[in-house]
Amino acid sequence: MPTPSDVPLSEGCELIREIGHGAYGTVYLARKGGEWLALKRMERTSENAERFDRERRGVQTVMRLPPVEGLVRIRDCAESPDGNSFAYTMDLADGESGEPPSSPHYRPRSLASVIDAEIALPLSECLAIGIRIARALEHLQRHHVVHRDIKPGNILFFRGKAVLADVGLLADARETASIVGTPGYAPPERQGSAGGDVFGLGKTLWRISTGRPPEDASLPPCAEAEVESPLFWQWLALLAKATASDPARRHRSAKALRKDLNRLRRRNRMRRFRLLKIAAVLLAAVLIAPVVWHFPMFRIWCLQDDEYRFHMDPPGPWRLVKPFFAPKEDPMVSPGPWHWDALLKETRKSIDESIAAARQFQEEAEKNRLESMAEIRKRREEAEKNRLEASRHPSSPAPKKKKQKKNNSDAL
Repeated sequence: MPTPSDVPLSEGCELIREIGHGAYGTVYLARKGGEWLALKRMERTSENAERFDRERRGVQTVMRLPPVEGLVRIRDCAESPDGNSFAYTMDLADGESGEPPSSPHYRPRSLASVIDAEIALPLSECLAIGIRIARALEHLQRHHVVHRDIKPGNILFFRGKAVLADVGLLADARETASIVGTPGYAPPERQGSAGGDVFGLGKTLWRISTGRPPEDASLPPCAEAEVESPLFWQWLALLAKATASDPARRHRSAKALRKDLNRLRRRNRMRRFRLLKIAAVLLAAVLIAPVVWHFPMFRIWCLQDDEYRFHMDPPGPWRLVKPFFAPKEDPMVSPGPWHWDALLKETRKSIDESIAAARQFQEEAEKNRLESMAEIRKRREEAEKNRLEASRHPSSPAPKKKKQKKNNSDAL
């Protein structure tokens, strides 16, 4: 592993160990002032000179921009005296399995690793990730900067929230178009533009919500996708617009995409709120019904001694309003405890009478049905009997009557 003298370090930064290695650079676990950081080091060679200069310009561009949520924060950057290597520190991502950075098994948690484990994410999580990354892209586009390489592997999680990382391809949107990006996530026009970043984010959101890679866009969502959500097909329509092959039919900027995502998230929240409201009303009804039944705050007429009387002697604050509802001179009011037995008996009696009447009506209907079927069967038997008799004794055809010509005199 390189020693601190091999890697340009800022003051107070301590190199711990290597945690990642790629074709153009190496990522180390570092520590500065008790805080864990990620340090990426790049070295200029004859093969990667263009990439080296491009990433250095991208890091310098991000450091000039004001910080915003959803975009990785670059802490500082150091360069060797000869200019052939440089390194920069950034916020350290969460562990893949929640392990701390001090663990020897620590690996940064990216959206690609999450998808590999879960295949597809719920729609609410996809909306949250999309809005957060779209806000970061909107911040870049406001300063005429494009990312040019939006994909699940370049989205990390910091304290449980998604952030856009890998700033090596950041460039000025007003520069000449260049052929960069990852196949499947790069737009058909293959140029660094605001519409190209929208296309890459749309493909990323398609990947994490349907469980299908970009090249399988013609296939239906996988079984793990949340297709049962009533908003899922609106979500797919939104992604179809974001990933349109024609740039003119696509969202013109990340801001336009973010507005559509926010609108869809509000619909999703309103649907969930409506369901919670219905559940809360039902729960309140279940909880309040026994209280109303045992401690009513209204007059109850119950049957006692063959007379309907109103018995009122409730405990608590009801005694303060008792004179307004149950005056002493009211002959229908008699003191005493609540007589729930009589009320329950009367209620049960009414229910039993209703059940008996329903049973009687059902029995009569069944009796009428059986009688009708017997009558129909009897008529069918008689008709069959007549048919058999007619076939056994066929009758001779009736002779035709001869037409008689009328005389002229008769006609006159």
